[in-house]
Amino acid sequence: MDRENIFNHCQKILELTDDGNNLSSNHLSLVENAINGFQTPRCDVLLYHLRYFCENNGYEKPFFCGVDNLTRGNGDDRSVFWRGIRIEHYDHDFWMKEGWQEKMRKDAQYLGKVCQHLEDIGLEVNFENYLKHTEVNI
Repeated sequence: MDRENIFNHCQKILELTDDGNNLSSNHLSLVENAINGFQTPRCDVLLYHLRYFCENNGYEKPFFCGVDNLTRGNGDDRSVFWRGIRIEHYDHDFWMKEGWQEKMRKDAQYLGKVCQHLEDIGLEVNFENYLKHTEVNI
């Protein structure tokens, strides 16, 4: 793909995703690398697929660790959100201690269960209520 074509793809992707604010960190990195000229033929294909998906299917940011309704901030923002509400801050991937990926996945699953429990009992999902209910047997 030539530079002009890459820029056109990136511009359209950013336009369709609120200037990249709604992209996952991986997809945002793909677009940034393409704009900065750090792409490979495989990146070109991924960029094309991302644009196609944004235009035809409506892009939705993937859920964090596969847990429904959990998302995570981009870049250095390690905040974890439940339905857009900031609940936690996970830095497992910053410290990268042994077993960090599995621990982060389990912590995210637990966070999702607590947030869902709060909704189920009619409480507002926020950081304060999350802390109060972290020891609940869910």
